[in-house]
Amino acid sequence: MKKLLVFVMAMAMLCGCSQNKIVTTFMLTRDNETYALYNTEGKQITENDYTYYKEVNAGYLVTDKDEQMGVIDDSGNNIIELGTYDVIENINSMFYGYNDITEETTEDDSEADETQDRTGYLTDNLDVLNSEGDVLYSASEDTQIMQSDLPVILENDTYTVLYKDGDTLYSGTDRVSYVRQSSDGTYVLISFGDFLHFYYTDDIEETIDFDLIIQESGQYNIIATNSIGVVLNDMDNESVIYIDITNESYCQCDQKIESAYFDSKSNVILLGENTTYIYSASHELIELTSYYYSSSIYLQRSSSVYGPHTICNGDTTITDALVDMQLNPLVNELYSMIYPVYIKDKGYTYYDFDGNQVFETYYLSAEAFDESGCAIVQKTDNSYILIDTEGNQLTKSTYYSIKYIGSSYYAVYNENGVFGVINASGEEVFAQEYTELPENCIVEANNTIYLLLIKNGRTYVYDSSSDMKEIFSHEGNVILNPKGYFVVDNTYYTIDGEEIE
Repeated sequence: MKKLLVFVMAMAMLCGCSQNKIVTTFMLTRDNETYALYNTEGKQITENDYTYYKEVNAGYLVTDKDEQMGVIDDSGNNIIELGTYDVIENINSMFYGYNDITEETTEDDSEADETQDRTGYLTDNLDVLNSEGDVLYSASEDTQIMQSDLPVILENDTYTVLYKDGDTLYSGTDRVSYVRQSSDGTYVLISFGDFLHFYYTDDIEETIDFDLIIQESGQYNIIATNSIGVVLNDMDNESVIYIDITNESYCQCDQKIESAYFDSKSNVILLGENTTYIYSASHELIELTSYYYSSSIYLQRSSSVYGPHTICNGDTTITDALVDMQLNPLVNELYSMIYPVYIKDKGYTYYDFDGNQVFETYYLSAEAFDESGCAIVQKTDNSYILIDTEGNQLTKSTYYSIKYIGSSYYAVYNENGVFGVINASGEEVFAQEYTELPENCIVEANNTIYLLLIKNGRTYVYDSSSDMKEIFSHEGNVILNPKGYFVVDNTYYTIDGEEIE
């Protein structure tokens, strides 16, 4: 039972979400074994009773020392009392609750494997509960339940898909094969076997709310989302569907991919085993080989190291512009319409998508411009500067090395490895007196950017919204949790620096 519980817990981590929840409490541990609930003022709300927790919309899904599962709210009160069910899974604002699942039965005993792939309709030992712990449905011969990403209820030959806190998303006589939902619950996909029904269910004011019939069949998963689009993937059948939220339409292509994401400009990027593609409804699937800006503006690197390489700029294709030049062999998104190239026997410089050299200056090395509109270039040995897209030097001096650390900040090093911080204007934020840069040196908490720097073993935390005022420092490695507290080993501090007892 313990191994089964661990497996189901791992599956539960994939369902439900509390991304938009205002943080008022968090779980802390003193021994890495048991947890207690605290509020943001550092007050302990519960005893150290829990060996596992997962944040859910209603509060926390927890397990105690006796491996009993339950759900508590932000005040530590029971929503589902510990031990009521052997296993509890969170599904957005609802829960599945069941016991000894080895006794589960399906609509057809010959389809026993359906219990494992979660597409079987159960007739016993499964409850669907709302966010307050009330039982909405219990599985029986008359009320069969499919334990999909959202509950599917089969009663009197009618299939009902529940969402949110038990509302009805779909009800009809077409058999539901499976349901998929995005991690935040905004997008839902219902399969009816030979077609799909997609729903956009966001109820935030002034946003699109629509549904779409997709004439495709298969085992699709939602693998990438943003505010304007959704990517579906059927890996077995090597089929990808892109849903255009803005235009309420979709397109499909045949391609084997493993994952997908939206870049900073909402380009759809598909990743195969050793290939990267950019996908657009208005263009063919394009394999990327170097720098790109969009699905119509990109570079195609030649098999010959020094080219000629191809520039694709909208309706214009230039095949002979980049001669005797090296392009970055890695796929990289461009934040600017210029890019670095290495010119044989000359060095690095920048070109545009018309095939023209932008600057007359050559560098020993040059990076692409980042989202702050800056690029790190090397003038001479151990001499680095920041430049803008006009080629102007932003830094008032040169540095032994420069590293972009995020949020428009750069670490600038001297020859001894000591560093300071400058901003995207080249202005000094901190002098070169720090000795170590934490792995997560920039953290956003409570809608504020904090900067963590280490000097001679002591970590300092600065608030970017208050002219980099120091708000906390401590010997050793300090971790700022995005929920708004500091961790030093197993000692905790509020955002104001007060120790949480």
